[in-house]
Amino acid sequence: MQELNDRLASYLDRVRSLEIDNRRLESKIREHLEKKGPQVRDWAHYFKIIEDLRAQIFANSVDNARIVLQIDNARLAADDFRVKYETELAMRQSVESDIHGLRKVIDDTNITRLQLETEIEALKEELVFMKKNQEEEVKGLQAQIASSGLTVEVEPQTQDLSKIMADIRAQYDELARKNREELDKYWSQQIEERTTVVTSQSAEVGAAEMTLTELRRTVQSLEIELDSMRNVKANLENSLREVEARYAMQMKQLNGVLLHLESERAQTGQRASARPGVRGPAEHQGQAGG
Repeated sequence: MQELNDRLASYLDRVRSLEIDNRRLESKIREHLEKKGPQVRDWAHYFKIIEDLRAQIFANSVDNARIVLQIDNARLAADDFRVKYETELAMRQSVESDIHGLRKVIDDTNITRLQLETEIEALKEELVFMKKNQEEEVKGLQAQIASSGLTVEVEPQTQDLSKIMADIRAQYDELARKNREELDKYWSQQIEERTTVVTSQSAEVGAAEMTLTELRRTVQSLEIELDSMRNVKANLENSLREVEARYAMQMKQLNGVLLHLESERAQTGQRASARPGVRGPAEHQGQAGG
């Protein structure tokens, strides 16, 4: 911005310098006409035209500098929007890549969950089979005990054997119960952990999709603003070209007026030299010297 202000100040200084040169030229023309011209003509009309043109040139120069400043500001704003657009685009691509990766993780997790569910079902079937075998073994032992009780009279040893078998069966049942509980607890924990992971990843995917939607909206908004700034820049450039064309035309008109004044001065000098009895400044100086 400081550079633009310096350029504007330099441009205005140049315009003021041209105005000073024009005034100096005007003064020289006036002095020349007063010294050389034998007859006085009214140049006020031409001077008024020159002053009007000078005022118009100065105003157009200021407008030109202002438009240049606006174009530079628009260009800087467009560059800022372009940087923002590229940043948002990179963020959107990164989020899309993350979402793609999360979806792959979810797919892998679903496959793992299905495998675990299959294993759990197989273990449940195996547990049922083991329970069935256990019951059959217990029934077989009970049948053996019963058959032995029919052929042998009841003795204290038979009671001890029944008690031992009952203890064995109780221990076996307790061990099977503990194994079943531990197995159920383990697989329930595994299923819960996998479910928690899947739920967390699903939430992350949902949040990432929301972020991606917002980024897409932001990118669309930035694209609209960038197009608007481009239109503003194009309009300012057209205005600048129009001002430059008017400025060139007015300079051409001013040069035409100056050439006309020079022609009038030359014609006046020629007419004055052609009149009899009218002497130029050289003749006056010669007589004064004599």
